[in-house]
Amino acid sequence: GKDLSSDPAHCGACFHDCLGGPCSGGRCGPSLLATVPSPAGIAVDSDHVYFASVGADAGVYATRKDGSNQTLIASHLSFPERVALAGAHVLYTTVGTPGLVGKVEPDGTGQTALAITNTGPLDVVSDGTDVFFVDQYSASIRHTTIAGEADGGKGDLVAAAGSYPWGIALTPTDIVWTSRGTLLPPDAGIGFASDGRVRAISRVDGGAPRDLASGLATPLAVVADGATLYWVNGQGGTVMRFDDGAAAPVT
Repeated sequence: GKDLSSDPAHCGACFHDCLGGPCSGGRCGPSLLATVPSPAGIAVDSDHVYFASVGADAGVYATRKDGSNQTLIASHLSFPERVALAGAHVLYTTVGTPGLVGKVEPDGTGQTALAITNTGPLDVVSDGTDVFFVDQYSASIRHTTIAGEADGGKGDLVAAAGSYPWGIALTPTDIVWTSRGTLLPPDAGIGFASDGRVRAISRVDGGAPRDLASGLATPLAVVADGATLYWVNGQGGTVMRFDDGAAAPVT
């Protein structure tokens, strides 16, 4: 007796709940989960959504997936930018001063700086034990562990990353990151030249970085689904896929 085209508790199928969003034409629409001054970065686990709020004295928040129980779990951070999960820990980066990679427990306990570098730590990824991050203004990929650096150091150098590194991901065999490319001078326009790259280095034996794809228009965020990579080209307006062993990515 339910209208599957418009009932938000039975949208498109019996008992398919839109979790607070509207149902139209058998499809769920978005619902508002949280409001903060300037949200940035996002990660999810089975119960919660985690996100940062950018600012001079901002933090990392958690909310349940229905939008209830919004909680500040990491505070007094200088411009937090990215959020990721590492097992039971929530990771975050800040690009202010100090620029750091930190962790906190989902309940807000154990806020700790894992590595401190004032050269723009940006995207971060972890396999639950090792933590890899983009250090943007030193144009490098760096490594620490979930226990962090005992001396508050900036982590170990993994690879020279190329011009303006941005996103990072892990495949079963590689550490992969994007390099946005050459920043254009003011008289040449706004943005980057179309020489961005997706690069990789072996997780097993290191070695020299290698290009998986080149000649890209500002590659930004990258994620791995097993050995398959996906990324966005910011100036190209495209989403790309690169399958392991392929000769070139596809749009």
